[in-house]
Amino acid sequence: FFFAIMSYTPDCQTPDPLMACAPVSQTMGAEKTAVGVPMLSGAELFKWGNRERSNFAIYGDDNQVVEVSLAPGEVVRTETGGLMHMHHMLEQEVTTDQGCMRCCCAGQSFFQSHFENKSAGPVTIALSPSYPAKIIPLDLARYSGIFLKKGAFLGAVSHDVRSIKFEVIRPPNLGTAFCGSGGLFLTRVTGAGTVFLNGGGAVVTKQLADGESIVMDNDSALAWEKTVTYDIRKAGNCLAMCCGGEGFFFTQYTGPGVVFMQSMPLEKLRRVVGVPRGARAGGGGADAGGAGN
Repeated sequence: FFFAIMSYTPDCQTPDPLMACAPVSQTMGAEKTAVGVPMLSGAELFKWGNRERSNFAIYGDDNQVVEVSLAPGEVVRTETGGLMHMHHMLEQEVTTDQGCMRCCCAGQSFFQSHFENKSAGPVTIALSPSYPAKIIPLDLARYSGIFLKKGAFLGAVSHDVRSIKFEVIRPPNLGTAFCGSGGLFLTRVTGAGTVFLNGGGAVVTKQLADGESIVMDNDSALAWEKTVTYDIRKAGNCLAMCCGGEGFFFTQYTGPGVVFMQSMPLEKLRRVVGVPRGARAGGGGADAGGAGN
């Protein structure tokens, strides 16, 4: 058996002969980004294909970290507590840009940290979520105007601190405001740059055709394109709503556009481990309660 392993040469030439070969779409091409693994439902399991890009790289499996190479003049902004490590030339600046609206209405921190590269060469900074989560990079050149669930934002990199804007938007109706997955207010991100989201468990994307719908548990949504509309629907009859464990309502999203889902949202994780809402995560990192509220 040992000699059989030593003599086996896989087609993909992986360093470890016991490691399964990655799909060709993940290993070829310098500009590969997200690589979807098809699922039975027509959705795709989000995978980061070529981790090394020109200005950032994502490492880890379920507890991920993103390292960003900042060119001179570039800025990283993050929720407070999102820093893992940084170059000694970088300095933290804390702002309250739209703090009241973001904190009270969008479920984000009142403060945000900015790290601007004021040196003459590139420097590196690393961000990590405040709970076990995967990191999803979104290029605003395609996704400008995307809606984020509360607590989904980890950080962003841009050429100017004003290049990325957070807008607080009211839901389409009272039903979705009080019973939908978005809450009383929605966060919409616009501008130019790359936004990093954090999502728990497996992250799944679904490209909805025009008029196509998908129904989700209220906690599972992570983000959705501005072209996607959503509304609530009853979880079933009275017995299902009271005893089904899914609450009174589901959220239904209708295309066209992409929706991002997560299998282990922070709300579900709290229920499993019994952490009360608002409790501070142990060790370093941001306040998990603040990140998910």
